[in-house]
Amino acid sequence: MSIASKISLFFKALNDFNLFFDESNRQARTLVFYSEKGIYLRYYEGLIQEILAKSDLEISYLTADIDDPIFKINNNRIKPFFIQNFEASLFPKLDSKVVVMTLPDLNRFYIKKTTNKDVNHVYVFHAIGSTHLQYNFGAFDHYDTICCVGPHHETEIRKAEALYGLNPKTLFEFGYPYLEKVYLEHQKFLKENPQTADFKKKILIAPTWGKNCILETCINQLISVLQKTDYEVYVRPHPEFVKRRAKVVNRIKKKVKNISNIHLELDLVSGINVHNADILITDWSGIAFEFAFGTERPVLFINTPLKIDNPKYQKLGVEPLEIFARNKIGLALDMDQINNVEQILASFNKDFQTYHDKIVEFRSKYIYNWMKSAGIGAEYIINLCK
Repeated sequence: MSIASKISLFFKALNDFNLFFDESNRQARTLVFYSEKGIYLRYYEGLIQEILAKSDLEISYLTADIDDPIFKINNNRIKPFFIQNFEASLFPKLDSKVVVMTLPDLNRFYIKKTTNKDVNHVYVFHAIGSTHLQYNFGAFDHYDTICCVGPHHETEIRKAEALYGLNPKTLFEFGYPYLEKVYLEHQKFLKENPQTADFKKKILIAPTWGKNCILETCINQLISVLQKTDYEVYVRPHPEFVKRRAKVVNRIKKKVKNISNIHLELDLVSGINVHNADILITDWSGIAFEFAFGTERPVLFINTPLKIDNPKYQKLGVEPLEIFARNKIGLALDMDQINNVEQILASFNKDFQTYHDKIVEFRSKYIYNWMKSAGIGAEYIINLCK
């Protein structure tokens, strides 16, 4: 980015900072949403739509991303503000009734809680997994209200409060509207894309990123096994992996170049996705839950070394969802057992209905308010704003 562009963005953010606190925006400042990146709009979208439909509230939407899709939404009751690099100055001055965030670690780094005790800081999850494994220790301690995806979040947060002597937070049984959207999109996809006689089953390999992910540890073994199968296999690296590990990506690209049924998918916008894959292979990526609960199809987990962001997670005495769910919504396989992958794929196909039923049962137990969470969450937020 050029110096001129950086200067332009700075003055855009400064202007929006001032507009946000202008008295003309007083009413819209009652309810605030904050997003670190444009991608997080997907986790607010259903909630915002229901709030607008069920109330006359205006919404101030703060974003640190100049390319946030919120700027393309044409609704005069949504007021977007670009505040990149002004968060540390803005948040302590908030005088809203409710501020909704997807940001863990509130008050622990540069974004601090407002000093106004009347402001309700509400956390909305952008993942289904547990609160104490792949988040920093104390990531949620400073929120007033947590919108829980399922009962596992309530159990973990209450145990942490008891163990560490924390003030109790308000825990709301919310759910996960984005997952419901994935499910509805998948049902639409199935209707519009009926299987033909020459249909070939597809596998999506979509790992997380980092030194212990599939692409760093066992992708060669996986390719060696899968190239002998009748599946069309799509390897889809995490965007952060593509950005940080270009040499590894190029190595994989060369390896699969002459393998007819293995494809490296780098078009992360329009390429292979969860809807046209019959089976997902992943490691510790959150896409596993999106895939299993959204498509009701099984996941093959490769037990690469566990990613642990909170070294104290075992002190809670609660097994994280990321671990105990693996053999509930699919099967987990150690890296030295990769030669057994073909057998597992065969079992997925043979016992598809059994896996489907287990996934649906698990989803009903661990996701609150299935197919109605956005409306229930909207009513809750509206009441907080009164």
